[in-house]
Amino acid sequence: MVKEQTFFQFLERLWQLCVFQSSPLELKVSPTAISVVSPTYFLMVAVTMLLAPGLHPSFAVGAGLLFGTFALITLFLWILHFYKGAHEHFMGSMLATTGTQCIILFINIPALLFYNQIPFGNYAAQMVLGLMVILLGWSLAITGRILHLSLKISLALGAAIALSFVFIVRAGGALVLQ
Repeated sequence: MVKEQTFFQFLERLWQLCVFQSSPLELKVSPTAISVVSPTYFLMVAVTMLLAPGLHPSFAVGAGLLFGTFALITLFLWILHFYKGAHEHFMGSMLATTGTQCIILFINIPALLFYNQIPFGNYAAQMVLGLMVILLGWSLAITGRILHLSLKISLALGAAIALSFVFIVRAGGALVLQ
């Protein structure tokens, strides 16, 4: 009989993915995990959109961006897993990707709050922007590693796919906000 993992064990596994000590294949996919990660992901992205400087979309546009991004992630990962014949790893990759992004976005919230309180062009603002770039790089490395392990592709290709996905989402968001 397989014992169900606790919430804290699941959270620890996501953190281990963030610090490259675990594999997305070790993540136990369950309805409970999906029902926790999905709304948390939506909440973290919504908070990030609210705090992002210069980005103040209406409710309808914000909801469209939020659900559009999630749909793009789902479609993108599904196509990659279908192409590589790794259907059995799709849900684990989806859960790992959105779960680790929740952690990165949660870490980014204090930086966004601080950035919104300081004058533009200030040395502290440049440091916070540098921190956010580091967080973006970390996020790309995590997602690249998840793709590397679940699709059995090179780590460089996984990171390149993650970077291309960021550009696709960014371009889609820019089109919606025009």
